[in-house]
Amino acid sequence: MGPPLTAAQIEEQSRVAADFARNLQELSFTYHEARSQILSSLKPLFTEMVSKVLPRLAQETLPQSIVDEVLSAASDRTNAEFEIVISPANRPALERLLEGQGTLDVNIVEEPTMAEGLAYIRFNETEKQIDLTSVLAGFSQLVEGFFTQQQKVAISG
Repeated sequence: MGPPLTAAQIEEQSRVAADFARNLQELSFTYHEARSQILSSLKPLFTEMVSKVLPRLAQETLPQSIVDEVLSAASDRTNAEFEIVISPANRPALERLLEGQGTLDVNIVEEPTMAEGLAYIRFNETEKQIDLTSVLAGFSQLVEGFFTQQQKVAISG
């Protein structure tokens, strides 16, 4: 051990420790402020994606999902009759995709009250649901929950 510290050395160490603590606090505040600003700027982007881009994407992919499901079911069954219940808005795209599938016996039933991201496929007393609407709603809740949680963290931090 070295010689005992003088009052000036003790005072200098206290000042350095206080400066260090203040700098850490300012750095922490700056980090949280920057993080908060970044999250605030990202929220409108994610909200726009969830409310506009993803529903459009779901509407475009639903017919292909239906055809894939029908083809998968048809590969296991011979002479199966398929009934596809969809929103009228999905019919044109579904018909275009089914044109090349001449061997399938498919009856399209329009249901005006159905969401555009929803479809039912019925065959041989079996019904399969494709529900992209629920997937989108769940994703929307996840995004909103994330930003709500981040807001709570920023307030408590």
